Amino acid sequence: MDPTTPLPAKDPASNDSGKPLEWSPLPVGSFTGINYSEPSAADGLDPYLVWADINGFANLIQSGATDGVSHVPTWLPVLISLAKDLTPGDLATPARSKLIRIPDAYRNPRLHPRSDLPKPTVVPATISAGFIAAVRGDASLRASIDRIELDLPRDLSSAQQLPPLNRPLLPGMPCANSASGKVIAFIDDGCAFAHQHFRTGNPNQPTTLHTRVQRLWDQNPRPGEPNGRDFSGAELDALIQAHTTDGRVDEAGVYAEFSGSNADPVNRLRARAAHGTHVLDLACGPYFLEDTMCARLNAPAANPTWEKTPDDANGAPIVFVQLPMRTVQDTSGRGTMVGDVISAFTYIINQCAPNVKIVVNLSWGTLAGPHDGSSTLERYIDDLIDGMAGRLQVVIPAGNGYQSRTQATLKIKSGNSQHLMWRVQPGDATESYLELWMEPDTVIEMRVTLPDGRVLPPVRQGDLFQYAEPFNDPSSLFGVSYANPLPGTSPCVLFAIAPTTSLTGSRPLAPHGLWRIDVKVVSTPAGQSHAILDASIERDDVALGTRRGARQSRFEDPLYDEEATEDSISGPHALALVRRECGFNGIGTGRKTETAGGLRESDRSEAEYSPRNELTPSPFSRPGTRRLVNQFAVTEESVTLHGVRAAGSLSGSTVRLSGTSDASPQIARDLFNAL
Repeated sequence: MDPTTPLPAKDPASNDSGKPLEWSPLPVGSFTGINYSEPSAADGLDPYLVWADINGFANLIQSGATDGVSHVPTWLPVLISLAKDLTPGDLATPARSKLIRIPDAYRNPRLHPRSDLPKPTVVPATISAGFIAAVRGDASLRASIDRIELDLPRDLSSAQQLPPLNRPLLPGMPCANSASGKVIAFIDDGCAFAHQHFRTGNPNQPTTLHTRVQRLWDQNPRPGEPNGRDFSGAELDALIQAHTTDGRVDEAGVYAEFSGSNADPVNRLRARAAHGTHVLDLACGPYFLEDTMCARLNAPAANPTWEKTPDDANGAPIVFVQLPMRTVQDTSGRGTMVGDVISAFTYIINQCAPNVKIVVNLSWGTLAGPHDGSSTLERYIDDLIDGMAGRLQVVIPAGNGYQSRTQATLKIKSGNSQHLMWRVQPGDATESYLELWMEPDTVIEMRVTLPDGRVLPPVRQGDLFQYAEPFNDPSSLFGVSYANPLPGTSPCVLFAIAPTTSLTGSRPLAPHGLWRIDVKVVSTPAGQSHAILDASIERDDVALGTRRGARQSRFEDPLYDEEATEDSISGPHALALVRRECGFNGIGTGRKTETAGGLRESDRSEAEYSPRNELTPSPFSRPGTRRLVNQFAVTEESVTLHGVRAAGSLSGSTVRLSGTSDASPQIARDLFNAL
């Protein structure tokens, strides 16, 4: 340990009886049946799957509602990355029907007669416990799969969330054609399709009212429809027309009928602000953002013109996928986000005729991940863009984590060590995750100190372990996993800490406070004297309009300059392990996607929360990482006028929202107009 940093003071009320702490015995996996005490038992497995398997899927509701109760599924949703030239049909053969189920829309090529559609490289599936054992014991099956990652529904005890076909594509949909040969699409939350900015016609003549949203897939489960419901433009038009009286559209009534008995989307669109509607307005509403602002640099003192823009985006046909509340609430993205987004992309492409060009805006993001384009979602989007041969462009925000203190870089000489100080918040009803990414052939040893000063025995990379209190309680408090990496990824160690609060007080809790993680480099890659490791804390905040008891953890570093707006490259602050430059969207580092950063209009400086274009490659980051902001757009008007104004949920209302999620749709608008 570094002697210059004292250990946290020991809590006199702790239950330490003088005996040294021990790691808890590793259990047999609650779903897979794997004996994790055996050497290399976790090799090649998704670390989040291992963590869930160890603790009986106890904490993955992410709202505190489970209070550590085990919810082991019979069929588990996963994402499977196929090896080159393999098809879903090759994987889901009739002989494996008791092991794996893949939606017909992926598995059956007869449902996709179009030759222009790219072959799927990642497919959602549900697997039985025997599938993992089959992969580990069958070389030919193992060769068919690049990786398997957790894709977890929220309520694992509900059979409705685990249908025979997990979130299938909705087949047989008519194409969304466009007279201009192009469509703009969104994967977001809260589509106010009846808003006057996205409809045409005269309310005094209801039969003339039409929404520009030609297809809308609401992924929220409904009674008898666990995969949500798809709506055509004609169905949405009928809803609008049925709720129009005396020249006025009752938009609240439209959305209530649209949502049926499912209350979540109703609440989303009854709220003053809806994230997806705000994004829609910036991308394809009737006004350029610049024409509605008063803080324009060097602009004459005048009111906004409010003249409608004549650009193509203002009349663009729209395809929208509304993410389910289970994904919106879990900002970590470690539950269902990747699976829902992949299904959304496939749905969007299937709605568009072969000659239509598509711009997709995905104003979503996470904080952790490899940041080198190798994550499942990033590779999927890159492959999709390549397969569409120039007909698809995807825009993703650069993220809002620049000042969040969730990223650190360690450069350690072989035989030496450094430590991270991880502040886990009290009152956090969700799990906290820290990922430690390193170069191949790097071997490390770790030692963990609890907030009360007690120290756990050192463990080496390649070990799998957990600490539970009371000892060996099935509700794990702390765990580390990931031995050898998934194919196509760098080595990684996952630290997972259970919630620090309970809604009912009926379960043991992880201690909040300052956790210390000492990292010693045992050996470095060949030819290198140092190893570079990136530490990423996963996003754990509360999304707009949701409540789930999340609190964002962070790193603490005495050398980090909290008053600065950028990282220091000289002086004592340059030695800080915590680096702003690494605070990039965890799904925005692919090769083919466009990333959008935020600017302040009054002085054209970067928004406080937005990543900058740092030196590439950075001397402070792991080789191979990519954190590039392709374009910037205005997300703040001035120092005192925060955010930008765009449509609220109901016609006539506007709201101010901040973040690079506002930059992304503006870049998408420019790309769409340029097609």
